[in-house]
Amino acid sequence: MLGILALDTSFPRIRGDVGCPATFDFPVKYATVQGADPEHVVHLGSDAALPHFVRAAESLIEEGCVGIATTCGFLARWQRELAHELSVPVLTSSLFLVPLVARMLPAHRKVGVVTYSAAALTPPVCEICCNTGTSELICVDGHLVTSTTGFAAGATAEASWRCSARP
Repeated sequence: MLGILALDTSFPRIRGDVGCPATFDFPVKYATVQGADPEHVVHLGSDAALPHFVRAAESLIEEGCVGIATTCGFLARWQRELAHELSVPVLTSSLFLVPLVARMLPAHRKVGVVTYSAAALTPPVCEICCNTGTSELICVDGHLVTSTTGFAAGATAEASWRCSARP
């Protein structure tokens, strides 16, 4: 069984999202870390919730989970700490796949990232999990696509996101 740590949020999760149980065709168990909201964890970069994530993951492991994932890619900054503390494999963020995807693309192409907050996808976060700076990415943030060249196309981003989010 896969254990999934979730931030304390209350928005609908669509199929394909790690936070939606229908995404998986195998058993998953969720643990919401109370008080770990996006404002503190993502925007303020507070580490105060890290011990709570460790405890929640340990509870999932005690309940039979053989691996831990998270619903928030910004938890990548705690990948090392969680992997060190826990007795099962941990993957905090799909952003760790960026280097793999980048290697598959032609030289002139960039990896696209759909993110909760492009502003919070800072160079330090990218360095932790992507081994790259933000200039190597095209980020989709809500209704806006941004890149270092200043490209912006809100309607196109929304339509593309909705299309790619379908199962």
